[in-house]
Amino acid sequence: MFVRSEALQLQRPGDPRGSGRATALPAPDAERALETLSTFGYEVVVLAMGASDVDVAPRDWLLTGDADDCRWARRAGARTILVGSDNTEHAGQPDRCDLAVGSVYGAAIEVVIGEPARD
Repeated sequence: MFVRSEALQLQRPGDPRGSGRATALPAPDAERALETLSTFGYEVVVLAMGASDVDVAPRDWLLTGDADDCRWARRAGARTILVGSDNTEHAGQPDRCDLAVGSVYGAAIEVVIGEPARD
């Protein structure tokens, strides 16, 4: 189970009066999502922003905030969930994410209910 760090954050637009750069804040449900996955037996690896040498295996999960991740991960056989309310247009398209959800906790629930219980 891989989770991109961006999927655990909310992006706040930059202040036009300041530097103009967007700031990332922890998503309010990030801790709850990670706890849920852990409770159900998933070993979660949080990937740093921009990490590109990820060794996903067939049937692994990747939760991401970047639709481009879904292209390479799905080619490797991983299952992908795009996190973010504005990303729903990418779900289910060929070479795109398997699912799109509004929050990382919603993604965690999709993973948990979509598979048999783990020991």
